[in-house]
Amino acid sequence: QYLDWAEGVIHGDIGNSYLSGRPVIDLIKKALPASIKLAGASLIIAIIISIPVGIFSALKRYSILDYLVTAFSFIGASIPGFWYALLLILLFGVTLGWLPTSGSHPIGEEVTFFNSIPHFIMPSLVLSTAAMAQLTRYTRSSMIEILRKDFIRTAHAKGLQAKIVVLRHALINSLFPIITVVALLIPSLIGGAAIVELVFAWPGIGRLAIDSALKRDYPTVMGITLLISAITIFSNLAIDVAYVFLDPRLRAEDL
Repeated sequence: QYLDWAEGVIHGDIGNSYLSGRPVIDLIKKALPASIKLAGASLIIAIIISIPVGIFSALKRYSILDYLVTAFSFIGASIPGFWYALLLILLFGVTLGWLPTSGSHPIGEEVTFFNSIPHFIMPSLVLSTAAMAQLTRYTRSSMIEILRKDFIRTAHAKGLQAKIVVLRHALINSLFPIITVVALLIPSLIGGAAIVELVFAWPGIGRLAIDSALKRDYPTVMGITLLISAITIFSNLAIDVAYVFLDPRLRAEDL
């Protein structure tokens, strides 16, 4: 059965759903855009917040700010996503009534950019919290390591402004582990958001995977697993390509 399935994958056929009878590829095409939008919003939030915070934390080592950032990172990395999501729903959805608690857009209305924003806030915040914690710690560690290098001391000795030294010399050279983390976060945000999508009734890949697993729709589960595996492979490939553009030494003739 597996060989038959693998032969179908080679020809672009990953089977039909046991429940609906529809091709699995159609189910994935319908659910994937919602997951990509949610993962993209979460990743953008994580990058915008965590990289500057990590830089300031590295520059202010062992200060109150650094300790607060460290505490936030540990909390953000360890807090259970489903519990965090329920707390946000209870506070902003039930108690305050500020944000919708489920779905990707208002029911019965045409999907637009503006009416979808309130539905994005809570799930993207839950997903981005763990990503922010991880990315902040890597940014801080990488910046601390680079700031100790001899060329940074040389740049300061030449009289360059501190801002130029940090942004043009230190940050550029500390991007390698940061890019690695960002690239590895992409498949985890798309495929690892199952519980968050289930709590917020988000019509994405994660929710489809859980529903299919509970109902023993094996072709759909295998198709989603294949998709996440492909995304992981291409993310790692993107890391290698980015390294070549960032580090001229990797473009040497002997490599």
